[in-house]
Amino acid sequence: MQNEILYSKSILHLLHTFLQTFESMDNVDFTILHELDLGTAVSALPEKVFLSPATILTRRANLKALFKLEGKTDSHLLQEVKRLGYV
Repeated sequence: MQNEILYSKSILHLLHTFLQTFESMDNVDFTILHELDLGTAVSALPEKVFLSPATILTRRANLKALFKLEGKTDSHLLQEVKRLGYV
C-alpha cells in the first residue's frame, strides 16, 4: 500500500461543502455566524466584527440568500448553518 491518506465519506463531504461555501463566505461571515450563535445581538456585532452596522446587515442578508433563507429569521439561519456543520 502506498503512503496515501484515506478519508471517510463524511469527512470528504464536509471538506467539499466547506470548500464550496468558502468561495462565497469569508472569515468575517464565519465570525458573524459564530457571534450570532453565541447570542450576540445584531446591534452589538459592530463591536465584535469591526464593521459598520449597514455592512453587517448586508452580509447577514447575503448569508440568508446563500443558504436560501430569504425572509427567514436569524434563528432559521443558525439552524441551517448548524445542520450543515458550519458552526
